[in-house]
Amino acid sequence: TMIKLNGHTIPFDEYPNRESMLSIAPILPIIGPFEEQQIMWKYEDDRDIWRLLVLKKHLDEIGCRKVRLAIPYMPYSRMDRPNPVYAFTLKTLCNLINSLGFTTVTVHEPHSNMTCALLDRSTAGDVVSYLLKLAVKEVITDSPFTDNYALCFPDKGAAERYAGRFACRPVLVCDKVRNFSDGRITDLTVNGALDEKTHTVFILDDLCSKGGTFILTAEKVKEKFPWLSRIVLVVAHCEYTIMTGGVPASPLINAVYTSNSILEPSRVDCPKIKINNMFY
Repeated sequence: TMIKLNGHTIPFDEYPNRESMLSIAPILPIIGPFEEQQIMWKYEDDRDIWRLLVLKKHLDEIGCRKVRLAIPYMPYSRMDRPNPVYAFTLKTLCNLINSLGFTTVTVHEPHSNMTCALLDRSTAGDVVSYLLKLAVKEVITDSPFTDNYALCFPDKGAAERYAGRFACRPVLVCDKVRNFSDGRITDLTVNGALDEKTHTVFILDDLCSKGGTFILTAEKVKEKFPWLSRIVLVVAHCEYTIMTGGVPASPLINAVYTSNSILEPSRVDCPKIKINNMFY
């Protein structure tokens, strides 16, 4: 669990039956100097939803009327619409957060516009732009092809999120077809053109699980543009399952730039995966 109040980690203990226990003694010194409180809520499992509720309700009880919430990664972002297979879980979680009455809610790089549409008084924070600047600086600064790079959006959703942010670069947009019942991608097409002066492609997206989509994207991009020197993945949120997928061993993906919205650097032993400590 990682919940911070005004920059201080709030420790939760557990009873033997795994019920959460919040010690309230450390809370007063933390809130004392501030008229408005700031909670940073890093989700690791569903217990953290309950713990956020417990902390916010306690702040209400002791008279904290203004509390902001920042969410590095919004859980249940995949379930962001009704479909025949899964419940609309994001709506349920957003309704719960709304019931807590935060002054504002900042969601960093939400999976879709639906997140902020469902959350009261919410705004979206930009993670991918920061990571891309870092990746460009580190990956191609020492290259003779500094200015010759392109961006790739692995699906139309990514294109809708990011195309307006990076209008000055050549862009590839992929069309993918996914089977909702098993999550597998059944087809992927790369649309767009590059000249042979372009040597690096950065694939941009918000979330990586095992990375199968990005490996397939890299394969199709390299197949269409065989002269490329590097393909780099820039993804705001990366789950630990990336380590069990094919990304670490893939010869096509040269590096992965991500934030610590989910990953802890101390728990990831892979030089290819570069985790930026944006949030903690």
